Amino acid sequence: MAAPPPRPAPWGRHHVLELAPAGDHPDAQAVLVPDTALHTAAFVPELEEALGKPVLTANQVPVWERLRLAQRKIWLPRLGTLFGSRD
Repeated sequence: MAAPPPRPAPWGRHHVLELAPAGDHPDAQAVLVPDTALHTAAFVPELEEALGKPVLTANQVPVWERLRLAQRKIWLPRLGTLFGSRD
């Protein structure tokens, strides 16, 4: 039986911080990081600081929308601008 092919190493902080600016545009109000396989939650505040605008990820936006639909508000600024408002 042949061994399974090696799995690619997960992308870490360095890769995510390098990738996000590539999706930015000077006219954009926010930057979308659309891949759910990327572990981005820990880096969102750092990305927002580096880019100077909100960063939205494919993992955080659906959670935020579900909470909004359930009329639940949470305040977790460590998850970035989307969760950093008390409004």
